[in-house]
Amino acid sequence: MALHTERSLRARPVKACVIRQDHTGIEGLRQVGSFKLRNLRQAFTGDTRRQQAGAMYSQRKRMIDLEAIASDSGLEDPNEVCWSDTIVLLHERGVDLYWLLNFVRAVNDQLRSMEREYLEQERASLIVDNIPAPEPLPFAFNEEITPRFLVQNLIVPLTKVFAGPLYARLPIECRGSPSRFVSHTWDTSLLSGPFSTLAALRGAGYVWIDIVCYNQHRAESIATDMKAVVESIGELHIPLIGIAPFERLWCLWELLCAHTVNAKVKIVEPEVTQYDLGMMMRYFREKFKSVEIAATTLPEDREQILAAIVSEFGSTRRADEYIRRLVEGTLSKESDKPWIKDDRQPS
Repeated sequence: MALHTERSLRARPVKACVIRQDHTGIEGLRQVGSFKLRNLRQAFTGDTRRQQAGAMYSQRKRMIDLEAIASDSGLEDPNEVCWSDTIVLLHERGVDLYWLLNFVRAVNDQLRSMEREYLEQERASLIVDNIPAPEPLPFAFNEEITPRFLVQNLIVPLTKVFAGPLYARLPIECRGSPSRFVSHTWDTSLLSGPFSTLAALRGAGYVWIDIVCYNQHRAESIATDMKAVVESIGELHIPLIGIAPFERLWCLWELLCAHTVNAKVKIVEPEVTQYDLGMMMRYFREKFKSVEIAATTLPEDREQILAAIVSEFGSTRRADEYIRRLVEGTLSKESDKPWIKDDRQPS
């Protein structure tokens, strides 16, 4: 028999708190709504229920469930992967863009679920003695899913058995020959509305992106490898989220590689409404100063890349001019708004 506890407030209806005999009372807690603390305590009457609730919460692990994400994404069993970096050449490793988007969404969904469970247990621990305070989460609240976060917390652990790229675990149907090389920063969100890397990369097809296609267990010869991949694919796409790509010298290195080997370069801006046309252009003009102030994690990388840029363009000033021409020839402008065009039509 179910026990129903209802209480009405002055201005709005209140959800019923349903507690079943074979349940610990968590259903009632999940429907906290606007109940006062004494209503919540009723959900855990009896020593047995309090002990059961405490035991259940104590068993919760604050760890990212790699197996669940691998299963949801259709990844191959790592113990059955036989990998060598010569099996599939670096420039031939393309990942289906839709698969990548769904993989990142699966990670995001799990993180948000863990946050909700944490808050639920935190509230419960304030009400019931047997329920412990939650263990800290292994990530910050509202953590953005950036390439850096993915590589450190998921991609490296998911591939440590065979020490290869995540590409080796992709479903066969999600691998293909890449038609574009994606240049991106490691601290820009991959999934946060229209202003994110994956949102800017519209369309289907296979792309080459380092977090999936490059072996994250091997960090040698990155600069040489990137140049060879850009040359082989022949097309470089730069999702422009703010001016982040032009503040990081590794993105500038990839742009330099494309310029050197005459690869096609495309600046991709987020797909927004017609009211936002020209927004990225305005932001770029306001914020971009020079490649000379771009940064890298390692100081020696900065010196080498800047030297290569000067060698290719003649000076950092000429490199700046090249970037400005490239961006302004690609991004939408204020004048692209339809009502501005209409105003310019002769009457």
